[in-house]
Amino acid sequence: MHRSSSARSHAADHYEARFPGHRRKGGASGFKGGERRRGLGECYRNGDTWGRSRGRLPLGQHGTSFQRAAGRMKDAEEWFRKALKAQETGGLTSSHQAVFVMVELGECAQKVGRYQEAEAWFQRALEIEEAMLEPADVQVAYSLRAMGKCKQEAGKFEEVEAWFQGALRIKEAKLGPVDVHVAYTLYQLALSVRRAGRPGDAVPLFERALEIKEAKLGPDDVRVGYTLHDLAVSVREAGRPEDAEPLF
Repeated sequence: MHRSSSARSHAADHYEARFPGHRRKGGASGFKGGERRRGLGECYRNGDTWGRSRGRLPLGQHGTSFQRAAGRMKDAEEWFRKALKAQETGGLTSSHQAVFVMVELGECAQKVGRYQEAEAWFQRALEIEEAMLEPADVQVAYSLRAMGKCKQEAGKFEEVEAWFQGALRIKEAKLGPVDVHVAYTLYQLALSVRRAGRPGDAVPLFERALEIKEAKLGPDDVRVGYTLHDLAVSVREAGRPEDAEPLF
C-alpha cells in the first residue's frame, strides 16, 4: 500500500528505500522478508528507531519526522504481521526472529489497551524461547518482565509479582546482583507490590533498586529520581510520613 512521504516518517522512507523488496507482491519469505517487514513495523511503532535489526539511527535532523512516526500502531501491526507471515512461510516459526516479532506485536497491542491479545503474544514468544534456550537464559527474563509489565498495565496486580520474581531470579544469576537491569526489574516488582496494597514490602525493593541505580547511573539520573519518589510514596503509605518527607 503506497503512502506519500508527507504522511509518514523519514525513518519509514529510509527503510523502504534501503529494502525495497517488501513492495513486491508476496515479498520475500523467510529471514530477509521478515526482517524487512519487522524493520518497517518498528519505524511506525517507535519514534526513535528504524529497525533494531539494522542498528539505531540518531534523531538528529529527522527528530520531528520520527516523532510523527511514533504511535502509528495500525501501520506497525500491519508490517509486523507481514514479517511473521514471511518467517512462517520460510520455516522460521520457532526462531529468534519470530520471537522478536511476536514481542513487537504484543507491545503494539499493549500500547492500545488490548491486554489479553498482548499477553497471548508474549506467552507464545516465551514458550518458544523456553524451548530453544535454557530456562535461566537472560532473554527469557526479559520476556517474563514484558509479561509482568503488561499485566501490571492491565491492573492484574495479583498476577504480576510472580512474573517479575521469575525475571529477577534469572537476571541476578546471569547478570549479577548489582547490574542495572536487575534494578529495573526490582523497580517494577516494587511498584506491583505497592499497588497490590503492600507498601511496607515494597520499601526494601525500592531501596535496593535505588542503591543500584545511584551507583550505575549517577545520583542525577532521572530514573534515580523516579525511584526516589516512589520510595517516598511507599514509606508514607506504610505509615511513616516523617521518614518519607526528606525523600521527596
